[in-house]
Amino acid sequence: MIVRPVAMSLVVAAAASTAMARAQSQTSVFRSTSDAVSVDVSVRSGSRPVRGLTPDDFRLSDNGVPQRVEVVTTESLPLDVSLVLDVSASVRGPLLGRLKVGVEDVARRLNSSDRLRLLAVSSSVREVFDFHIGGVVPSLTNLEGSGSTSLFDGVIAALVKTRAADRRHLIVAFTDGRDTASFFDAKTVADIALKTDSVVHFVVGEPGLSANAGEDREVTRLGALAATTGGQVLPIDLNSSIAEAFKRVIDDFRTSYVLRYRPELVTPTGWHEIAVTVTRSGRFDVRARKGYFGG
Repeated sequence: MIVRPVAMSLVVAAAASTAMARAQSQTSVFRSTSDAVSVDVSVRSGSRPVRGLTPDDFRLSDNGVPQRVEVVTTESLPLDVSLVLDVSASVRGPLLGRLKVGVEDVARRLNSSDRLRLLAVSSSVREVFDFHIGGVVPSLTNLEGSGSTSLFDGVIAALVKTRAADRRHLIVAFTDGRDTASFFDAKTVADIALKTDSVVHFVVGEPGLSANAGEDREVTRLGALAATTGGQVLPIDLNSSIAEAFKRVIDDFRTSYVLRYRPELVTPTGWHEIAVTVTRSGRFDVRARKGYFGG
């Protein structure tokens, strides 16, 4: 399905307004039931994922109250992957070609139970194709570079997509510059993200990536946004493989854990701050969303 850019932008605005209205009334779209909450958690030691953890290896608190955890490995749950690609004028030429290769590589790597969706963002947001069965490479003939960048609007369009509760949702957003055209700002994206269970990662391309790229103000802002969902920013040199960057993000997501727990001794409604640590000895990088709204 291809949606005209103007129409898609209106859909994004309407959907985001609905999501914000839900936020204000604290009606949750987070993947939880009346007695269970699911949280995606990445655990790494250095550059390697930590495997084989059990419920006893995690300590999770909900609003400061310790909770009992059940661990579900990611292999048992199918993935929905939403790619949000900056296809502004700066992406024309060889870079656009590498982006297409990256999309095709993701499609091939996904299992038949997984799904892939592609959103192209320039001066507006366009859905190149809706959720598409994994393992099948879709047509990208209509993917072209032009205009400015409305990255935040594109991420919101990915966040508000209705999905089944038994699937994990990963959003991978690529950009080679700053957002210059979005109707919504980073705070609105973060507010909506906290109403969902989606994990957002950003792949940020820079020409001749320098050693201090992680100190870039835009990278820092996107990093803070991603961290609210348990995601992060992956800065890359624009001359490097975009397909490899997408692979790294998806592999990280596949090797993370899904923690499930039934909230005890906490008020069901309102904001719930989540804290997750690993109890085993050693140094671990633990990433999980900051919390959720109960309803």
